[in-house]
Amino acid sequence: MQLADGSVQVPSLVTSANKAAWYKYSAVPGQVGASVIEGHVDSNHGPAVFFRLGALNPGDLIDVQLADGVTAVFKVTGVRRYAKSEFPAKEIYGPPDYAAQLTVPDALAFQEAIGSARRAARLRALRDRWVHAVRDLPQVQVLTPEDPSLYGAITSFRLRGRTTKDDNVALAKTLLDKHRIFTVYRDGLASGCCVRVTPALATRMSDVDALAAAIREIATA
Repeated sequence: MQLADGSVQVPSLVTSANKAAWYKYSAVPGQVGASVIEGHVDSNHGPAVFFRLGALNPGDLIDVQLADGVTAVFKVTGVRRYAKSEFPAKEIYGPPDYAAQLTVPDALAFQEAIGSARRAARLRALRDRWVHAVRDLPQVQVLTPEDPSLYGAITSFRLRGRTTKDDNVALAKTLLDKHRIFTVYRDGLASGCCVRVTPALATRMSDVDALAAAIREIATA
């Protein structure tokens, strides 16, 4: 929370030195924008949650576990150290106007150049590649019908008989933690929870092949 003097409250050094806190007025980890996560390096009792922060190097991965069970994965691109009085708050917390100005027009131009028909065909081909590789498994239940008029890129699945939130949060976590494949669990379906797969135009056929292999490994373990 934000205090009256404008500073951000951090976890208690006495009771929560080993915990990190997300500033709720910043972006949710994994969404566009600066996500602020605060914690202590050390305390009167010894090392705290960010004690090894200084050991990070570009290329290292940071996993942030969200309350809904999804894990957001970040890659370290640079390491900086500032005196408290010289902390560049605007640079760190400010909206990334330069990124939006540089990438949005290019992205729109790219989408327009591809055309809707080619875009749909590519996304459907990615979806079909992994679905057709696992649909024959008796342990796997693909929830999207095979009628091409009823699907695009997104398809949901689950392990047969495993319909609870815990089952599918765990499945999505295994895909990410062990296989580095990001999916999300879905709830609210009358038939139970599931895991949703959403390929993008940048997704490679080798990526969906890896997904199919991971699902096969999990289902037959």
